[in-house]
This record gives sequence, C-alpha cells and structure tokens, in this order.
Amino acid sequence: MSDSPATIYPPLPPSRNTSRASFATSNRHSESSPIPPAPRHLSPDPVPQLPTSHSTHSVLSQPPSHRGADEEADAEYVRSVYAQFDTSGVPGDGYEDGVERTRARLSSAQLNEVKPATDGGDLGEKEAKRLRNVDRYGFFIQPMSVHQESRMTLLSRAPFAKKVKRLKDAAPPPPKSQPPSPPELKNIPKDKPPTHEMPRLAKWQSMMRPLRRDEGGNVDSWAASGKTFDRRVWKGIPDRWRPAAWQLLIDNAARQGGQQPSQSGHAQQYRATIDSPSKQDVQIDLDVPRTINDHVLFHTRYGQGQRALFHTLHCFSLRCTLCEYVQGMGPIAATLLLYFNAEATYSHMVHIHDEYKMHTVFQPGFPGLLEAIYVQERLMEKLMPAVYQSFVCDDLVQHT
Repeated sequence: MSDSPATIYPPLPPSRNTSRASFATSNRHSESSPIPPAPRHLSPDPVPQLPTSHSTHSVLSQPPSHRGADEEADAEYVRSVYAQFDTSGVPGDGYEDGVERTRARLSSAQLNEVKPATDGGDLGEKEAKRLRNVDRYGFFIQPMSVHQESRMTLLSRAPFAKKVKRLKDAAPPPPKSQPPSPPELKNIPKDKPPTHEMPRLAKWQSMMRPLRRDEGGNVDSWAASGKTFDRRVWKGIPDRWRPAAWQLLIDNAARQGGQQPSQSGHAQQYRATIDSPSKQDVQIDLDVPRTINDHVLFHTRYGQGQRALFHTLHCFSLRCTLCEYVQGMGPIAATLLLYFNAEATYSHMVHIHDEYKMHTVFQPGFPGLLEAIYVQERLMEKLMPAVYQSFVCDDLVQHT
C-alpha cells in the first residue's frame, strides 16, 4: 500500500467520543443512525461493582482511570486511527499487508493523507494471484519450508487391524519388527472434496427450523430437536451451518443459566461503549495484527476484520472489571467474527463469559485455566498412564 499523498481529508478529531461533529463524516455514525444513549441500568457506576464469588455474570462498568497523560494520549490516538479507517476504509483490504500507523504514531496531517478505499474495478494480476492462493475457509496457503518438506509424510487412512486397547500401567515392550515407514511426499497433496458433506448438509437443512426473523426476513434465531442436534454436533458442524448451530448452543446455555438470550440488548451495550475510553486499547491494538493474520479477513492492517476485532475486544474490555482484556480473548473473538458481525460477536462473547465460565478462565490468576489443566492431567494419568509418565520424565506436567 502506497503512502503517497492523495485526497486530503478534514483534520482528524481527537476522538469520536469527544467530537460529535465527526459523526456526520462517518458511515457508521451518520445522522440517520445515531448511537443510542446507554440505558440507565447499563450506565457505568462511579465505583466499579465486581462480580461476587457466587455470580460469574459480568457487569458493564468502567473503573476510574489512574493512567498518566502519555498513556491516555496513546489510547486516544489508537481509537482515532480506527475511527479514521472506519470512515475511509483501507485499499487492498484482504490481499495487501497494509501500513502500520498506530505504533509509528503519525501526525494528524500524515494520517489524513491516507488514500481511501475505492469501490468497483477489477482486481489486478497481483491481487488476483494472491487471492487464488486461499483455501476454502479463507486462509492463505503458505509455502512450506525446506525443513518441513523434508519430513512430510502421508499417513494411511486405513483403520487399525486390531481395536486399540487401554494402556496398562507398565509400558508395553517394543515390537520386534517395526512397521514400514510411511512414504515421503515431495509436494502437498490437493484437498479432496469431502464425500459426506452434501448429505450432511441436507440432514442439517431438514433438522434446523427458523424460529424468528428480523425485519429484513433474515433468520436470527433457530430451533432443533435436542437429541438429534446434540448427536450431530458431536459428529461435527458443517461450515455453512456453524453460525446457526453456535447461535442455538449459546442461546440454550443462556436459558439453562436462567438468562434470556438478548442480542439486541448487547448490541445497545456495544454501540454505547464503542467510543468510551479503555485502558486496554493500546494492548489490544498491539495484539490485533498478530491474531489469525493469515486469514483474508484479518490480513490487512486496519482492514475491516482488524477493525471489527479491535472494536469487539475494546467493548468487551469494559464489560467485566475483573477480566478486562487478556490475549487469549483475541482468537475467540476472531473465530466468531468469521461467521458473525461485530455486534453479534460481542453478544456471544458476553454469553460465553457468563454461561461457559470464561470469566473464571480469564480473571486474574487464571483459576479456571489451571483447573482445566489439572483435570486434563488427571484424566491422562488415569487413561494413559504411560503417556503421563513420559510427560513427567520430560517435566511437561507437575508430578503429584
């Protein structure tokens, strides 16, 4: 992406939150769709209310800031850059690398010289070649290194001749004759079309029932038979049905937890906090470009995907005063953004935080994560003692 001067834009406001005049130039903050004020029950409290020990549901609160002037200015600048690109877009979004601007801390005049994205026009040969090198899920197919190619083999798909037995406490003696080594590959084999995908799609089509539609006729809520749905989820959700299936799973978990799924309420929270300052903005901006950046949606710096990821994590960092933001949240939000828009992703993050115990995983000390590791080690010790002993010898687990 070129940095040569192009169309000169009006001076960038310090923040979308401090200058309401900037809403007239933003396609997301136009007069026809103003940001609704935060409902009274969602307004930040002067003193943060932390979740109690018997409740893991998050609260929307903003603790008082004790940061220095330089840190506040850096966070303000980060939000301003993302606001600028929300209005102008980024040329080459999806196939160009883009240019780093927040870490370079460009001046307002330099930032306003950014060339805007243009609509229409055919892709050039370079862009078309880059996009042809993408798999069916949107990930760039990276060339393998010499070291990787030298040890690449093709494993057999044939089933085991005998049923695998549970490992004994004592390691079995090594076989007298080693099986033949699998053949080495010189090139990566092409993906074969999944043979069972179309029949499975037809089964999911007949199983899932639209429960509610929005004003445009799009389905925003689904229903399905519980036993059949659970069984097919364990077999694997087809890619095109993941938005509907994930939505249904999250809604069911919310109902079981005594909550009513309310994506519209969370959307209000998202819009109400998108311009609020967060002390995590600088760290979020540092982590955004290194989160799943080999996917077309998140590849271009300040592209549509990176902006959506920043806004989602920014708003979520204001949701819970204990968790705020940690790096492990980025891949979760990015995975959801592959199938949902930013508002829906924020809503699902809130439900995962409240109903799927993400709160205990990401709160200070990571108690939920440590508990999960402990449970995994005990299961491995019980079901695969030989593997567990090998891990203990290599100091990969804590011996108990």
